[in-house]
Amino acid sequence: MCRLILEPVILIIKTFIQVARDIARTVCEWVTRTIRTVREVVEKICKSLPWPLSLLCNFVTKVIEVIENITEWVCREVIDRIFEWVQVVMEYIYYIARWVCWLITWITVRWIEYLLCRAGIEVSKNIRICVKVLSENISNKKTGAVTIQPAATNAELNAMLNQVSAVFRQCNINIIVDSIDIIGHPEFLRTTTCDFGNTFSSFWVTFSREACSSKNLFPVITVYVVEKMTNAGGCAFPGTDWIITNNPANSRSGLPLSAGNTIVQEIGHLCDLFAHSSDPNNVMTDQPGGTSDQLDEHQCCIIRSSRFVTFG
Repeated sequence: MCRLILEPVILIIKTFIQVARDIARTVCEWVTRTIRTVREVVEKICKSLPWPLSLLCNFVTKVIEVIENITEWVCREVIDRIFEWVQVVMEYIYYIARWVCWLITWITVRWIEYLLCRAGIEVSKNIRICVKVLSENISNKKTGAVTIQPAATNAELNAMLNQVSAVFRQCNINIIVDSIDIIGHPEFLRTTTCDFGNTFSSFWVTFSREACSSKNLFPVITVYVVEKMTNAGGCAFPGTDWIITNNPANSRSGLPLSAGNTIVQEIGHLCDLFAHSSDPNNVMTDQPGGTSDQLDEHQCCIIRSSRFVTFG
């Protein structure tokens, strides 16, 4: 219930901020264009005037040019920057609000659903995900042609998602892939890390802002696929609606998890499986060896009772 109230409110606020930002940009462009047109007209008039009127007219032109430059600077560096900071601050407010909802949900209904699951009542449920593959433009020095190089191919993505589906079937959970998109952000292809301090990083804000849940009233987990993480094979920030995975996914300490199992582990963290398992056969393991593709009953019930797992 908390999520059903919170997510539409977040969506409305984000839409309002974006619309206001677009209106401000449009007004700024119109004002700047008008001032530029006035300056160009005055410049033409100045050329036809005799001295010393032409000198005075040129001074007026310079004043208009200064006003034009100031207006462009205010629009670009002040107004747009204010909206940027508002959006950043709002992302952290949403983050805190989700944790408040998490607490309310556990106190009210989630523990009941967890106990029913442990009692063996496990009807089929779904997890919706969308995949966003980061990419960069690669230039051919000989031909000058530019190609888009994604962090993962279609074949690799299909293999990942098949593994994810296979693991979650143990919990009677189906995976529904809403979309697979190739996006930009080459600056994050090889620079993302997995530390608590990264909640104040630019990639955290960007990934939170562009997560599919920000445009969807239904719970969706966004999987960002990067080329390489500096200290992990995957990462989740509990309280958000997104995870990151390497391709190929090499987990911490050289643990040979597949990309699909890494996605499952990070989704598990989002769904409140905060601790790692000492069982090398468990998908939440931090130990080398084993199959690393199993989920036990407790883990299944925690995941099934989370906000991301629904009947729809």
